Amino acid sequence: MTLRHFALAALGLVLAGPLAAQTTMCGGLAAQGTWINGSEGASDIATSAQAFDGGGFAGSNEAIVSLFSTSQPLDVRVEAMPQPGQDTVIELYSAGGMLLLSDDDGGGGLASRAETNLAPGSYCLVTRGIEGSPVTAEVRVGRLEHPALTDGGMITEDNTGCTANTPAMTLGMGPIDGSLASGIEMTGSVDETPFYRFDLAGTQSLSITATNADADPVITLYDANGLLIAENDDFDGLNSRIDMTDGLAPGTYCIGVRALNDTALPITLAVTSFSEADYLAGLYDRAEAAPPLDGSHPIEDLGELQNRLRADTRVGDAAQWIKFDIWGESLVVIDAIALDQIDPVLTLFDDLGRQVGYNDDGGPETLDSMLAARVSTGTYLLAVSQVGGADSGTSGRIRVAIERYVRAN
Repeated sequence: MTLRHFALAALGLVLAGPLAAQTTMCGGLAAQGTWINGSEGASDIATSAQAFDGGGFAGSNEAIVSLFSTSQPLDVRVEAMPQPGQDTVIELYSAGGMLLLSDDDGGGGLASRAETNLAPGSYCLVTRGIEGSPVTAEVRVGRLEHPALTDGGMITEDNTGCTANTPAMTLGMGPIDGSLASGIEMTGSVDETPFYRFDLAGTQSLSITATNADADPVITLYDANGLLIAENDDFDGLNSRIDMTDGLAPGTYCIGVRALNDTALPITLAVTSFSEADYLAGLYDRAEAAPPLDGSHPIEDLGELQNRLRADTRVGDAAQWIKFDIWGESLVVIDAIALDQIDPVLTLFDDLGRQVGYNDDGGPETLDSMLAARVSTGTYLLAVSQVGGADSGTSGRIRVAIERYVRAN
């Protein structure tokens, strides 16, 4: 069987997916999912006496998508426990498709865990294997008073949380509110500085980043009483980021920094004002969401796909975007051929931002990519990126061919 015939056969499997594929919730992610407690009405965590348990199996580059809701503002814990030897990554999305949090190893070992405050609404918890690997995992959504599924092992012997008595490097002279626009930045190793402390005079929406992919940093945020507020491992490649979009109240806070690779390597910690524009640009650069069609993000327009289109693009840290139009029910087959020593990745979205196709390696003996997707009349956005993204440190040219097939009469 050729690679192209294999893709067409795989497409038949995709088309046999759940009836939930009719929904557009969570930017289309809910199409792959089910309500975690069996139905929409039964999946309100605010009214449940017990945590909701789910899970299952996700194949290569697939996900377990668990839908739930809350009818009132609530502190919620989301978790994923993989089978031994496997590694989960979780992401939480709002009904509108906004990424609210992500976590790799916050549950301890290779399990995932995060805690956050949610407004009333519906949400999608997405569980994947690390780097698109197959995974079988238990998933739990619960309130903080419910028993946890995981150990919460982000806190270890060398980073046991941060209280008022924990020695920490102070950021700024007094409250840092006035410095957030330009940002506060410090560089040091985890061996030298595992904790940083700062004060806020008013409520501030801010971002915290830890950068050095070779060290593989993990950051945790605590309040003045040592309560864990947020944590993140791999937000952008191996670098970490916490976005407090709803704002932190006035008070004292502490940032813990760990290195999963080498604790002696320097890590640059930065605290800045949260920028919605920068946040969205990051999603587009990582091909995690499709940019708008208003010209605010660069997109190469190839026009109408009648039979075949071809484009060459140079890919580095950020995904390059291509737009094309389709008229009529069609099968689209897209190939990405590396002209240099890089590993291409293809991600296809419709004009509403729903992901309709993804591929890394088109076959067992090639790093080139190929995806096939059945589409209807509309505009489609193709992200061309490379494995590793910002962590790759390389760039190269990729040739993209887009072909259209229609059913024979």
